[in-house]
Amino acid sequence: MNRLPRGLGSVAAAFVFWGLAPLYWKLVESLPARVLLGERILWSAGTALLLLALRHRGLPSHLLKSLVRLDGVLLRRAICALLIGGNWGLFLWAVQHDRVLDISLAYFINPLLNVLLGMVLLRERLNAARLCAVGLAAIAVLNLVLVAGTTPWLALAMASSFAGYSLLKKSLRRGSVEGLFIETTILVPAALLLVAGSAQASGPAPPWLPWALPFCGLVTLTPLWLFARGVRELPLSVTGLLQYLAPSLQFLLAVSLFGEALKPGQLLSFSLIWIGLALFSADLLQASRKAKARIP
Repeated sequence: MNRLPRGLGSVAAAFVFWGLAPLYWKLVESLPARVLLGERILWSAGTALLLLALRHRGLPSHLLKSLVRLDGVLLRRAICALLIGGNWGLFLWAVQHDRVLDISLAYFINPLLNVLLGMVLLRERLNAARLCAVGLAAIAVLNLVLVAGTTPWLALAMASSFAGYSLLKKSLRRGSVEGLFIETTILVPAALLLVAGSAQASGPAPPWLPWALPFCGLVTLTPLWLFARGVRELPLSVTGLLQYLAPSLQFLLAVSLFGEALKPGQLLSFSLIWIGLALFSADLLQASRKAKARIP
């Protein structure tokens, strides 16, 4: 429990950051999605390299060895890189095609997948209050799927890719920034192919584009660093429930700022999810107080 507040704060901050991220990606959406994905990877790798160089006064030799050592850890890193790269690409495509509500749906579904993985693979247990919270969330997501009227392929693909990423990150012990450097570096060759010969904006570029684009590394790495820093200190089920912060913010952005159509029934799902979050938060607070009371 001593590590819980730190992990809880880091993961919650990461999801708030992700929830507000569409605001930034709307600023640079004049670039085609695949080019923007390539730029995102390259700037992220460069930012991670700079952070490591500042922290260690140079790039640690063990990181270079990690990139050429053919073992199970590198394989897991490569799978992480592919999962997060695919998730980034789907996210950017959704923002550019006014599908932020689909992003919201994806991250409503994702915590349920995390809870399922935690229970099945990691044998995590949920008490009655948390089971009730998960049940309310499941009803809410089911309602969203029924309201959509079609198979939400975009949401399901995004949710599945990030659920797999979350599970693999929990098994990797490398420092947060170091791990992100390895993962983004693995994606650099693909990023170069994405931007080669196609780096021009699809329309008239806004005057802020050259200034805003370099920040995509920080926008990408900051929540990933916070997530990686905190996820190892929380049960996967707790991480999954906290993740409702991101889709809630994305939902509000989509309907209030981006003008996406709000279908009947979506408000009901939104309310059920927040009721579930309230139950979970109350249970977590009670558990924290009991743990403190046991400390002499």
